[in-house]
Amino acid sequence: MSEQYWLITFSSIILLLLVIIFILFAYTRNTKAKLLQSVGLIDNLHKMLQQLEKRLATAETSISASKSSVDASDLQQRVLELEQQHQTVESKIARFEEKVIDLQERDPELKLYAKANKLVAAGEDLEDVVAASGLPRAEVEMLFDVHRRK
Repeated sequence: MSEQYWLITFSSIILLLLVIIFILFAYTRNTKAKLLQSVGLIDNLHKMLQQLEKRLATAETSISASKSSVDASDLQQRVLELEQQHQTVESKIARFEEKVIDLQERDPELKLYAKANKLVAAGEDLEDVVAASGLPRAEVEMLFDVHRRK
């Protein structure tokens, strides 16, 4: 009986060890499959992260380009405003010039100076300007000096 007892005990132990080995094998196989699946998921996440980084870089480039286009449109708007202001100033200058000419034509003395000024600007010589304007020679010389300084 003792031999049978040992044989049954030994067989039970071997059977128990086989069951434990089978359970461990199945567990390791399942763990290995899960590990491989996790590695695959990590790879997929890494690829997705790279794609998101590319999209972010593209978006940043697009935002940068749109900022420059916004800046350019702001500049264009400012240029238009400055052109309008320039036109307004030019029209005011033209009106003032018309008023000055009108005043020169009303006052006979100013009319003489205006005529002399035009002759000097046209390049006439001193004697011709004195004769045509009727102004004293000293005043015509002064007009010549003013035109030379300009």
